[in-house]
Amino acid sequence: MTLLKILKAYADNKVMSELSSEQETFDKVTAEILILFWCMANRTILVPSLIVLDLPSSAVRWLTNSNCLNVEATEPLIRIIYNMARHDDGADEYNKLEAMEVIKKYQKRDDIAHNDKLSLCCSLAIAHLSTPEQLKHDQKDMNVVLNQLLQLTMEAATKEDFTCKGVLYHVSHLVAVLAKLFVVDERTVDYVMAHAETEPPSNMFSTFKLFADLLIAFSNLITSTDPLNQFACIALYNIIWSISFQSEYQEELKRNIQLIDTVKKLAMDERSQMCDQYKPRALQSIKKAADEFEQTKDTLKVWIDIQQCAMGDLWEKIADGIEHADVILCFISEYYHQSKSCRQELTYAIDDLQKPIIPILIGDYKPKGWLGIRKAGMKYIRFRNTSEPKQSEIADLMERVRAEISPGKNINTTLTAPSHHETHNELIRQKSPLQEIQSTIIDFPPIREWTRSDIHLWNRDA
Repeated sequence: MTLLKILKAYADNKVMSELSSEQETFDKVTAEILILFWCMANRTILVPSLIVLDLPSSAVRWLTNSNCLNVEATEPLIRIIYNMARHDDGADEYNKLEAMEVIKKYQKRDDIAHNDKLSLCCSLAIAHLSTPEQLKHDQKDMNVVLNQLLQLTMEAATKEDFTCKGVLYHVSHLVAVLAKLFVVDERTVDYVMAHAETEPPSNMFSTFKLFADLLIAFSNLITSTDPLNQFACIALYNIIWSISFQSEYQEELKRNIQLIDTVKKLAMDERSQMCDQYKPRALQSIKKAADEFEQTKDTLKVWIDIQQCAMGDLWEKIADGIEHADVILCFISEYYHQSKSCRQELTYAIDDLQKPIIPILIGDYKPKGWLGIRKAGMKYIRFRNTSEPKQSEIADLMERVRAEISPGKNINTTLTAPSHHETHNELIRQKSPLQEIQSTIIDFPPIREWTRSDIHLWNRDA
C-alpha cells in the first residue's frame, strides 16, 4: 500500500501540473501510472483499497480539468471511474463526488462524442451510478445505449475470448449493465428483446437465443479462475431470470431444453463458488438476519432453497408461501419500490390476505410513492449498515417476529426483498416440527458461494 500511495501522490502532482500547463498528453511515467490504476480498478476486489487511497476524488478532479487533453490521454481517467463504479462502494464514492455530471460534461466533448469506445464507457459509468428513477427518466438516450450494448454483445459472442476488439469490453461488462437495466423497467426488456436496432437485425427469438447460448457457454467456465467469466455467468442468469417474468417469452424459455438443463446443472453443482467482491450489500443484510434465525436452533431453523422456484409455476409457489405465512418481512430498498412483482406481492398480502407486515428498511432509504402510502402506520426496523446489521437490529427483528407468534401455533413467515435483480423463494424454516417459517425473498443474487441453493441469486433490484 505504501508504494501505491507514493505512485498516487506522484500522479496527483504530475497530472495537475500538466493540466495547468494545458498539455495535450502526459509524460510517459505519469501515463503508465494512470494505466496501472486503470488496470487495478478493473479487478473489482481491489476497489475498496483504491478508495482508501482516495483515488475517486483524484479521478474526478483529473477528469474535470481534462479539457486540454487529447482523447487518448483522457482514456485512463474515464476508465478508472467506470471500473470503480462497477463496485457498490465505488459507485457510492463517485455519487458523493457528483461524478455523474462531470462524466456527462466530458461525454459532450466533440472528440469524445464521436469516439464510440469512450462515449460508451461514459454511458456505462452513468448507468452504474444512476438510481432506477434516473434511468427511467432518461429512456430516450438509454435506447441508444441499449442498441450499442446489444450490438456489442452480439459481436463479443462470436469471439473466442468473448471480447469486443474495437472497444475492448469483455461481454461481462456489457451484460452486467443490461442485467441492471432489465430490472429497472420491463419496457427495457421489451425494447432490447424486440425493438433494438442492430446489424444484422435482431428479434425476440434471436436475442433470447443469444442470451441463452451465452449462459450455457459461461456455465462451463464458472469454475475458471477468471472472475470475468464468473461475473458474466451471474449477469446472464439474471437477464434470463428477468426475461422469464415476461409472459411472451415464457414459452420460448420452456422450449429451450438445453438452457433448462444448464440451470439445473448449475443448481446441483457444488463447485460453483463465486467471488465475494460482487456480492450485493443489501442481500448481505438479509443473509445476516437469516443466519441469526439459524443460530436460534431451539426455536427457528433457517435454510435457503431456490430450486423449487427455478422452473415451473413460479408465481403459484410464491403465492403459496405468502398465503401460508403468518408474518411477512419486507426488506425494502429503492429497488423494492421499483419492483412490480414486489408491489403485487405486498398488495396481495395486505389487501387480499390482511397479513401482518414487518418492514425492514435497508440503509437510509425512505419509502415514497405507493410504498410510502403502504408503509404508513407500520412500525418498521432499519438495517442502517447494508452489509453488517447491528445485533440490536437483528434482536429487534426477532422480537417483532416472536410477538406475532401465538403460543402453540404453527408459524410461517414470508420475506420479500429485491436488490439489483429479482430472484425468488428463499425459505426459512424452524428446526422444531411444531414451527415452520417459509420465506420468499426476491433479491439481487449473491456472488460468492453459489451452492445448489444460491445459484439462482445474484445482485440487486438492491
